[in-house]
Amino acid sequence: GKDKHFIFMSTAKVLGGSTKKDAPFKSNDPLMATDPYSSSKGEAEKELQDLCSRTTLKYTVIRPPLVYGPGVKANFLSMMKWVNDQRLLPLANTQNLRSFVGIRNLISLVETCVKNDSAQNQILHVSDNHDLSTTELLQILAEVMGKKSRLVSFPRPALRLASQIIGKPRIYEQLCGSFQLDISQTCELLKWSPPFTVKQELEQTVTWFNSKPK
Repeated sequence: GKDKHFIFMSTAKVLGGSTKKDAPFKSNDPLMATDPYSSSKGEAEKELQDLCSRTTLKYTVIRPPLVYGPGVKANFLSMMKWVNDQRLLPLANTQNLRSFVGIRNLISLVETCVKNDSAQNQILHVSDNHDLSTTELLQILAEVMGKKSRLVSFPRPALRLASQIIGKPRIYEQLCGSFQLDISQTCELLKWSPPFTVKQELEQTVTWFNSKPK
């Protein structure tokens, strides 16, 4: 019979918490997780590869960045609430770039990995293939939500200091830092590209947001 094929959903954070702008993580970069969750995913990746090297089991590791879609939580949901409430946000000029992946694009890649043997014994990066600055993300969200975008310019050093004063330095990194993935290998290897645009994925997310009880 056909060898068993294990698809493991890891996280791009196994490579670290941030990238330099326009220096995206590649799938063969060394593991540099900076938090316990990502460390455990990195260990699991290594154990899975080790197991597969000793058996006929095949693996595919998928490393998504932040996944959004209906049911999204944490920072992404906070941003949607800020835009919806038309809060004044000091994020008019973040100049960072972050990779995201909408849930339907992620599912599309998983389905491709099930069908395409080229995915076997590979580590695959995934995203919408359209990196955004936090400013751009908030602007597109506002457009899709039919809200006025209320962004003001604020010097980045002041933002960093403010995040430290309120005891949340990671918020600064998440809003102003870059986190990019190179997905070219995934696209070339599998002849795949994300079927949905960022805007289509955000529209689905906003539809969910608008329908949920506030």
